[in-house]
Amino acid sequence: MKTIRFLSRILFMILFTGIFLGCPNPSSNPVAPIDPPDPPDPPDPPDPVLIASVSAGGFFVDFGNGEQDSHYTMILDREGRLWAAGSNQYGQLGDGTTENRPTPVYIMSDVKSVSAGYAHTMIVKEDGTLWAAGRNNYGQLGNKEATSGYSPDPVQIMRDVESVSAGENHTMIVKKDGTLWAAGKNDKGQLGLGEGTDNSDSNPVPVQITSLGSDVKSVSAGSAHTMIVKEDGTLWAAGRNNKGQLGNGATSGENPVPVQILLPEESAPSVF
Repeated sequence: MKTIRFLSRILFMILFTGIFLGCPNPSSNPVAPIDPPDPPDPPDPPDPVLIASVSAGGFFVDFGNGEQDSHYTMILDREGRLWAAGSNQYGQLGDGTTENRPTPVYIMSDVKSVSAGYAHTMIVKEDGTLWAAGRNNYGQLGNKEATSGYSPDPVQIMRDVESVSAGENHTMIVKKDGTLWAAGKNDKGQLGLGEGTDNSDSNPVPVQITSLGSDVKSVSAGSAHTMIVKEDGTLWAAGRNNKGQLGNGATSGENPVPVQILLPEESAPSVF
């Protein structure tokens, strides 16, 4: 009996002093508060897409009983990716739809250059293939189809192409061998096919402009006229000339045959 009382006193003393099984008394050793960890650094913003070139297309026509317009942009980034934004009623953006795009949408990759016309788009890829999308009412896509309708999906037109320029309703193409080809509307002789051609006809199949040989360096297609630079540095022009846009000294007529344009011999006066 004495032994039991003795053991009970010892057990009471252990519990009272807070050292039962080696555990400290919480009240005698308060735990210090732990500071929360620092928040992680915010992620770096994404790098902007850098642009290599851009081509703005479109038109505005007032028919009196209503307006018809197209305003769109083709964007080529430095990675060779093609993007598009704006009007798309004829599929000129080449995204497979006819929905307008207020934000640029991706079209294709491996693109070398792009040219936006009034409502059709011409694309040269790095492998030299030529692609087209958009309106085709005058055969300006050059896809051999009837001169009507449109193509919202880019279609391949030809190979071995160096550069291209899309005009209002016609297309001018420079191939890698230096030859010049044309497709689309030719009512003002803008294709440069020459005399004896029916200039009211459209051309859905690209036709070579044989009069310029095989040393064409670059070409630019306007509303209804075309300007050409040859490898020897000479300038040539074809098409409508109602405002003197050909630079041949006249302000009327049309030139279905490309004519050489000569700049004045005297030095241009300085404007500064």
